[in-house]
Amino acid sequence: MLFARQLFNANSVVAHYLKIGAYSLVLGGLANSLYDLVRQAESATGALATANRTLAHEVEERRQAEAQLRISELRLAEAQHLARIGHWELEPDSGRIWLSTELSSILGLAGRPNRLALAELLERVAADHRAALQEALNHAQATATPFELVLRVNRAEDEPLQLNVLGNTIADSTGHAIRLWGTGQDITERYRTEEQLRTAAIRLEASNRELQDFAYIASHDLQEPLRKIIAFSDRLAMKYGDRLDETGHDYLQRVQHAARRMQTLIEDLLTLSRVVTRGQPFVDVNLQEVVQGVAADLETRLEETQGRLEVGQLPVVEADPLQMRQLFQNLIGNALKFHRPDTQPCVRVWAEANACDGSANRWKIVVADNGIGFEMKYAERIFQPFQRLHGRSSEYAGTGMGLAICRKIVERHHGTIEAESEPGRGTTFSICLPKKQLD
Repeated sequence: MLFARQLFNANSVVAHYLKIGAYSLVLGGLANSLYDLVRQAESATGALATANRTLAHEVEERRQAEAQLRISELRLAEAQHLARIGHWELEPDSGRIWLSTELSSILGLAGRPNRLALAELLERVAADHRAALQEALNHAQATATPFELVLRVNRAEDEPLQLNVLGNTIADSTGHAIRLWGTGQDITERYRTEEQLRTAAIRLEASNRELQDFAYIASHDLQEPLRKIIAFSDRLAMKYGDRLDETGHDYLQRVQHAARRMQTLIEDLLTLSRVVTRGQPFVDVNLQEVVQGVAADLETRLEETQGRLEVGQLPVVEADPLQMRQLFQNLIGNALKFHRPDTQPCVRVWAEANACDGSANRWKIVVADNGIGFEMKYAERIFQPFQRLHGRSSEYAGTGMGLAICRKIVERHHGTIEAESEPGRGTTFSICLPKKQLD
């Protein structure tokens, strides 16, 4: 009995400790589970915080993007307003067209709904332009190709406008046009300017024809009487000169001088008119060879004045070769004519690159002398026809047309010519000429 009681007590103790062990295991498992739950909660909380920060960043980015979009839309609207351009969208299936606010304003539809029937818009297009617009829309819808055309559009109160229309097509996977879109720009001012330019061009052409007619008259009808005056005055001097007294000789010489001066003047006028009316095509011209040819022509005058011509390296430009020769003939000839009596004339010609407002497409050609010079207040006047800084009775003969011809030649070549001078110290002519003509 005693052994049985002890065995029972021992079993009870073992069972008790087994229960305690089991409870410990359960409690340990619960603790571990609780720890895992805490860790998961902390991880989820961190992820949620990260997600919240990411969401806040995305919201801020979207807010900034929307703000930038609004700014871009405002800029686009302002640009469209300044350029008088708007955009449109057409749904071919419904026949409804949407107009931007600017395009509605351009068409005189401000205050009206921006979405209207295409037929209503067509009514505003000039009758002789409607078919062209409808054909362009149909062709774009059928072929998914862009188009461009100019329409005359009637407005309720204002004058008709010229509208430049550009169109494109959006098609589905089957090629069916689901939307047409594009722009419309008011080009009325440009159209008006182009019309004025066309009118001016017609008038200029008529003026050139009149100038050619004048040149023909001057070369035939005006010069023929002068030739007779000169011829008969020469005969009069030869046959009857010994019968004339001093006054008679003076009168006869005045007649001869006036006739020859008029003949020279007419020839200069013809030269001036032919700069434009009979100009030759532009080709590559070696200015070095041109100036060398002019020097050969002026060899006698150089010897008479004991003058010196110094020529630097000159470029090749696209120009009219005959007019380039005329240009340098006039400039160098003037330099030799207007020299100081007590100084041997020296004329220098050279070229400078990138000296015309820094342009890489232009050469600066300089012709400088050590002649009598002039005051700078006459720097523009000397290029006007018939302008002479010295009276007819002076030792410097001429008609005052030489530099006017020079400027006309330079302007025909899309260049410029300017003069700098000082009395008693000479004159420098600066000519800017394109290396290549752009038109």
